[in-house]
Amino acid sequence: NDKYKYEIAMKNGIKHYKAGLDDDYLLNESMVHGDYEDDEGYLWVGSKSKGLSIIDRDNQSSTFISTENNSVILDNTINDITGYKNLIFIATDCGIIKIDKESKTMKSYTTEDGLVNDYVKDILLDDNKYLWIGTSNGLSILNIETDEIIDMRDVISESTYVKHMYKDSEGNYFLGLLRDEGLCYIS
Repeated sequence: NDKYKYEIAMKNGIKHYKAGLDDDYLLNESMVHGDYEDDEGYLWVGSKSKGLSIIDRDNQSSTFISTENNSVILDNTINDITGYKNLIFIATDCGIIKIDKESKTMKSYTTEDGLVNDYVKDILLDDNKYLWIGTSNGLSILNIETDEIIDMRDVISESTYVKHMYKDSEGNYFLGLLRDEGLCYIS
């Protein structure tokens, strides 16, 4: 029965977050496309079509950010989230959003700023403070300290759809590609 399943889940430390109208529903939408836990323990959850939920698990509360309440967010489709210290990076269908929690500012990055494509599917922050940005038409890299965007189309062709990225323990990068292009390895 459902009560027994709930008791087992709570005993094992499993918590299921959902969207809804009740106070204990902490998501703006139940279709999740990305999540990230920051240094303060806040859970950043991106949805398919309703923007971002920021969950404060200590107080069982959440804040929602979307195109409805913030002009920097250009699209409510969140594809991935990562961060470094006080910086949170959000991949959307209309570029990258950078949130600086310390200065309480937000900035968007699009093709106008140098991205190879605005349709960002995956992001990866490496140890050198470079944000790898996989798009439906190639790869960009953002230096998070200088805000410089590097166009990687001379390494990865413009037509390459970068869906997923991974960096191994030896510093090698693997890019999972769509459109029957396979796996790209960068040493």
